[in-house]
Amino acid sequence: MINVRHNIEPYVGLGPLRLGMMPDEVAKFDNVFGAVQRQDFQSLTNTTNEIRTHYSPFCVYKNNQLWVIDTNLISRPFDLFLDQLDLYGMEPQDTLKALEIKNGGALANFAFVMFDKLGLVLRDFYKIHNKTYSTNEADRQICVYSRDAISEITRVDPKYEHLPYIKFETVSFR
Repeated sequence: MINVRHNIEPYVGLGPLRLGMMPDEVAKFDNVFGAVQRQDFQSLTNTTNEIRTHYSPFCVYKNNQLWVIDTNLISRPFDLFLDQLDLYGMEPQDTLKALEIKNGGALANFAFVMFDKLGLVLRDFYKIHNKTYSTNEADRQICVYSRDAISEITRVDPKYEHLPYIKFETVSFR
């Protein structure tokens, strides 16, 4: 694994990647994150997923602009920090607690914990249905979201309101 440190800037980006970049701007960092292996269009969300080499973040574009940067513990070639917090270097409960304090609260649904003021969504760090922390490092993901992406995931389509796992609820890890 390459020991490169990338910092998250809330609602700005991760390392050299900036939310709002066009695919050709992101491609300038192929030497850091690897070349695009394939692109998948998601009609439900009107987004394009850009899958790069195994050791790189997964980029999601909406309207041809970088909308979400998705990382996971196993396939990342870098250390991921928010200020001085080594987000993957801590135990899941410590990561969640530190982010909750920094964000001033946390929201969770079936698979995600959202820190809206930081523009971060963590997947599979915590299971709200049984209130347990993830023991499988390979499943954990940290996603850097744009403001529009955060707004969109918190908006529940009325036809899905009856599903209890869709809505976010306040949680505490302290």
